[in-house]
Amino acid sequence: MNKKRIIGLTFPENTGDSRLEPPVLTVLSGIENAEYCFKDNNHIADDEEIEYYACTVYSSGYHQFKEWSKNRNKNKIIVGGYHPTTCPDEFEGYAHKTVVGQCDSFFKTIQQEGQVVNGITEYKNIPNYVKYNYKVNHLILPGVNEDDVCTSINTGIGCPYNCEFCCSPIMSNKIISKPLVLVEKEVEYLKSIHANYLFIKDENLPLHKDWKERLAIIKRTGAKLILFSSSNLLLKNNTIETLKKNNVYMVSIGIDNINSPTIKNKNIETAINKLKEYKIYAGLDFIVDSESIVTENARTEFYTRLLEVFKWLKPEMVSGTFLVPFKGTTLWNKYSSKVNENDYVFYNGKTAFLIKNNELREKIHFDMFWYQWLYFTSELYNTKVRHFFIEDTLHKKFMELYRYFVK
Repeated sequence: MNKKRIIGLTFPENTGDSRLEPPVLTVLSGIENAEYCFKDNNHIADDEEIEYYACTVYSSGYHQFKEWSKNRNKNKIIVGGYHPTTCPDEFEGYAHKTVVGQCDSFFKTIQQEGQVVNGITEYKNIPNYVKYNYKVNHLILPGVNEDDVCTSINTGIGCPYNCEFCCSPIMSNKIISKPLVLVEKEVEYLKSIHANYLFIKDENLPLHKDWKERLAIIKRTGAKLILFSSSNLLLKNNTIETLKKNNVYMVSIGIDNINSPTIKNKNIETAINKLKEYKIYAGLDFIVDSESIVTENARTEFYTRLLEVFKWLKPEMVSGTFLVPFKGTTLWNKYSSKVNENDYVFYNGKTAFLIKNNELREKIHFDMFWYQWLYFTSELYNTKVRHFFIEDTLHKKFMELYRYFVK
């Protein structure tokens, strides 16, 4: 008899629309008989050779998971991830086990009594790494073309900063680093992809004590590297010089408050200027609280100030998301009464779902696009930063949005 299989699935599944779906699939540590499905989860027949379905469920994939589970043996379904961790009761009747928190010991975890179990972590294999559906380009970035091969890697999980909107500390409020030997093993696999660009998905790479060793290992892929960092860490211990030596192409920095940068990004202007000195692109990630800009005057005031910040810092990339109140964050109590299960599908950061009036929501979506468009097409950007109209993925994406919004 064939050895029973474990099928790894992600919800929502990867159909190629990066606005709606995470382009990654969680890989279980230490399980040899595991197979992974990147697309069309429904094509897998529920047969006796399948021992378990190991399902990573994002909030935006909750409804898709429930529909999929109707045609599967519930005794085989194991769910984990952020949404099962914070809303375990919502999986009762749909899964055999709901795993809360991190887990690097799959079988020990699911052997525990009860439908809801705490993930058992032995700090041997975690964090579970992710595979990137590199055959579908999800990187909308300056200079990246549609035919470029893109992939990703996680060398650790967690973050100690506890930003009020961020769910990462819920899963781990400290940095948990993957052993370097596992990073090396994964890099050997990634080298076979021959990627042009590689996204390091750690929340803040320089927080690892041995981050320089990690970066040097990842450099072996030959890809141009993109990563997250806070500006204060960029200015410590020759960090930017080290990034340049290790083929870092772009660093994304989050700006939580356009009027008063948080302490982790107190020196953001100095950091971005130094990145430019070393010819490393800077990305500026910002968050929009849709409920704070429901009037036209409020939107105009907010976005005018935001455009001033763009022109002040002159990043090569700006990228906005709408505030998403995750359960467990400090923002949840403020917004919990305004969120229901039907909103989960909009937990992608690209939908102002807190605004229930469709006409007003569309205006807010337009303004999010329009002020980024004004920056990218401005004379300042095209003469002092870089050329925008070069048919890369950034240009093409915004032309697509332009045709949608400017009718």
